Amino acid sequence: MKKILSIILAVLMIAASIPFAFAADHSHGEALFKRAVNDEETAFCTVYEDGCAVVEGEGYADFYAYEWWGWYEGYDFFRFETVYIGEGISEIINIDSGMEFVIDENNPYFSADEDGSIYNKDKTELILFNGNSDRYTVASSVKTLKSGCFSGWWISDLTIPDTVETIEPYAFQDCSVGYLELPATLKVIPEDAFYGFSCEGIVIPSTVEKIEDYAFDFGYNGFWDDGNTVVFIMNPQCEIGDIGRCMKLLGYSGSTAERYADENGVAFEPLDNGHKHIFLPRVTKESTCTEDGILTYNCPCGNAQPYEHIDESYGHYMDYDLPAADGNVYCQYCGVMADCRCICHKAQKYDASDFEVFIYKVCVFFWKLFRINEECDCGNAYHYY
Repeated sequence: MKKILSIILAVLMIAASIPFAFAADHSHGEALFKRAVNDEETAFCTVYEDGCAVVEGEGYADFYAYEWWGWYEGYDFFRFETVYIGEGISEIINIDSGMEFVIDENNPYFSADEDGSIYNKDKTELILFNGNSDRYTVASSVKTLKSGCFSGWWISDLTIPDTVETIEPYAFQDCSVGYLELPATLKVIPEDAFYGFSCEGIVIPSTVEKIEDYAFDFGYNGFWDDGNTVVFIMNPQCEIGDIGRCMKLLGYSGSTAERYADENGVAFEPLDNGHKHIFLPRVTKESTCTEDGILTYNCPCGNAQPYEHIDESYGHYMDYDLPAADGNVYCQYCGVMADCRCICHKAQKYDASDFEVFIYKVCVFFWKLFRINEECDCGNAYHYY
């Protein structure tokens, strides 16, 4: 009897692996609604049941409209994880980060990196960091950080390359960074560039000639009241506007930084008189899912002995509740495919056809009958590979 049941089970398992013409479509599913996204009604957004939004047409796309639709239709647009931007969209306004953006390869205006952040086509401008990672390295081709590109995000490690020449106002509005070293290609930090900004330490390089009024506005937001933030101003002749009072400045004796501190009642510590070194971290080797990284701690004054710290690998992150369109699960950090091709994953974790679900239920019956109950990687008790 068991032999006969085993043969039946084998036949069913083979049948389950055969593609059927009536298998379900695993694209975006059913469209929930479609609306124009600009006043000219030349660009439209279609929202699908799998949580994806597809923006197509021509002209600009206004994301404020999406938020209103979410309320009106009973859906929260900002829960969507993926937004597809079509080839005819030439401008995106009022965007909010936290979503992964996928740009049509034929779009002549925009591009996206592997994290889903938005750049212009040749990646000389960072338009929007998507907030999917607490560590981020801006593309080495970027020359301009656009207004609002990091607005509202907390980032533990942010690396800005020495190609960036311009930071626009409000680029770092209400952003929090553990430690930030500005690139040695900057000459001016404009008004409101770091409005509401907070961090443990920031290094303003010797190339910066002017810090405009309220560029940081440290005294305005409440992050700085403890006085623990340190700001290194490396240019002794840097012109410093009104940047608030609730911070500690480090600079050279006789510098404009010392004069600003004296005139505004800000704590000051000279860099050239044997000061107590402040060791700030820099990522010298990025950690990955499988390899440790290296953090190098050093004082920006350049006179300390640096030391290194191992930054442990963080492991793969597989979300079996969110398989890709092909039915497989991939690491959200490195993209490696999970070693899980079981029928229970296929039947329970994405849109399988009715026939495949029936085959799965029959298999479950036999698995239970023969007490095949090893737990699968996808979280289900009964499976086969």
